[in-house]
Amino acid sequence: MKSKNDGCRELLNDLGCRFKDSTQRITSQKIVKDMGLSSAWDLEDLVGLCKVKKACPYFLSRGLREEADLVICPYNYLVDPIIRDSMMISLKGHVVILDEAHNIEDAAREAASQSIGQDTLVKAIKDIDSLMEQNISLADHSKLRSMLRSLDSFVDNNKGQLELKDF
Repeated sequence: MKSKNDGCRELLNDLGCRFKDSTQRITSQKIVKDMGLSSAWDLEDLVGLCKVKKACPYFLSRGLREEADLVICPYNYLVDPIIRDSMMISLKGHVVILDEAHNIEDAAREAASQSIGQDTLVKAIKDIDSLMEQNISLADHSKLRSMLRSLDSFVDNNKGQLELKDF
């Protein structure tokens, strides 16, 4: 059984999605208000409206965001540049208020972190070696190769104490 995300991705890539297409009829907050959401509304209200109108709440909320005075979202949407870019969120010229942000440090650390496996290290070393054999000049390639080899050696020497994760 596929997840909702996989099903949506398949529809968008292959056949097109009638629920996404239906959001084109609802192009402004005024139309949303005329359809029955006249006071302040949240995501659950929008989902309920979209069920009735057979529209996609995800694409509708993205479209309505442009004319919104207030947008509430999890703070990882703001601190993770990949999520921020994919959601087309710009912080420039906006006031950001973090409520209950006791985990903001963890979210920022996670957003700035990257996990790679030892196989990726080995491939990077091989790629650098290949470039060096072809006399392709990379700035500080020998320092990078040395650092990657040291890291690979560290992983080899400490496999018993390192936490293994599947990627």
